[in-house]
Amino acid sequence: MREWEALLDRFERDLADDAPTAPWERPASDLPPALEQRARRVLESQRRRIATLAQERDAALAQLTALRRVPSPEGRPAYVDLDG
Repeated sequence: MREWEALLDRFERDLADDAPTAPWERPASDLPPALEQRARRVLESQRRRIATLAQERDAALAQLTALRRVPSPEGRPAYVDLDG
């Protein structure tokens, strides 16, 4: 049970810190029934974070695509005035 508690602690910490996650290994024992609800909450939090990251990725890609459409005059950098 201690291995599972430590792993769930790590997942919760990674989610709270937006920290990159290093590879992990599944504990040798099965998930104890006492930790099932906690594991489900962690999994749901991970799924929400994945969805958020996908939205952020898509928004960044859309911005990059728009910037690539701006022609560069004679190979010189072009600046886009967002305020004016």
